[in-house]
Amino acid sequence: MVDKVKDGKLNPSFFREGQRVETPKLAVKILGQDSNTTYIGKTAMGLSGDTDLSIWQILKITVSGTTTNIQYADGNEFFDNIWDNVLSLNYA
Repeated sequence: MVDKVKDGKLNPSFFREGQRVETPKLAVKILGQDSNTTYIGKTAMGLSGDTDLSIWQILKITVSGTTTNIQYADGNEFFDNIWDNVLSLNYA
């Protein structure tokens, strides 16, 4: 069996079965910083308590008037961020 976490990061091999990539079941955390800013973090099911590991995909959603902006931590969709650092990450 392949470990979900390898070297402190989400192991992409955990979601592979032969040549086919499985759709993982994700755990989600939501942090409402204020009425205009929300952060959403996703990681593999069963790992939501590991907020200090680089296993999170994090989005920042900001609302200004009728405009909603969605940005990813580090400007990418990788599961390589630490949820505990959600407020200090760079988003693009």
